[in-house]
Amino acid sequence: ACHSHIQVANIADRELIVITDSPVWSTRLRLHTQDMLYMLTQHTDCGVTSIRIRLLKNYNVNKLLPTEKEPVYLSRSTAALIKQTASNITDPDLKHSLLELAKRKRPDN
Repeated sequence: ACHSHIQVANIADRELIVITDSPVWSTRLRLHTQDMLYMLTQHTDCGVTSIRIRLLKNYNVNKLLPTEKEPVYLSRSTAALIKQTASNITDPDLKHSLLELAKRKRPDN
């Protein structure tokens, strides 16, 4: 549900900057900041230690998303990492979603 309202803007100085398009989504995201930080530190090596939520009023986050109709693929290494992460997840819905995401790896040529 949040996909069309939230966009990662940048990671700078160990801080993840996220843009939202409404106060509602900013608040909802702020409620989950600690959980997101925990997940980032447990499942990535990006080094993020804080999250900043930025509200840009009258801003269409969808403009940042790719508009091309070409499929977006993951690198093989990213797909393998997601698959490895999924193998350690106990929540069946999250595990299924991660495995589905991992299938988006670049096809072999």
